[in-house]
Amino acid sequence: MTHLECVSSIPEKLVKPVVVLDPDDPTRETPPDEPTRFQPGPESAPLPTPNQDGRDPESCSRNPQSGPLEYQAERWRRIKAHQDEDHRLLNLKKFLRGEVDSFSPAQIRRLMKEADLFVLDSRDVLFRLNHLTQCR
Repeated sequence: MTHLECVSSIPEKLVKPVVVLDPDDPTRETPPDEPTRFQPGPESAPLPTPNQDGRDPESCSRNPQSGPLEYQAERWRRIKAHQDEDHRLLNLKKFLRGEVDSFSPAQIRRLMKEADLFVLDSRDVLFRLNHLTQCR
């Protein structure tokens, strides 16, 4: 409790005070009655923009700029490829398609519990639901 009281008594500084001096007179100091202006420090400077998708500039100039539909198609392709590589998700997809011949009864019981949380769309991509679906 004592630690919290000490920490809460520390004054907060959100912006570092920077004294702006006259550029013509580098030896001039700010008098105490003159107010100092606050300017943000270098930590609040804008971040540099990264290269597009981390690719080198030559590949960007060779390929024409892709639109949002191409990006979306590529994103869905990557999601589907990831789901097809994961053994657990691949078994869940097979179960949702009705291909249960290759599973043991114990696997089917486990997949039944897990399948309540997912839905398979027309692109053969799994979506996780926010709640259990009892009436499927």
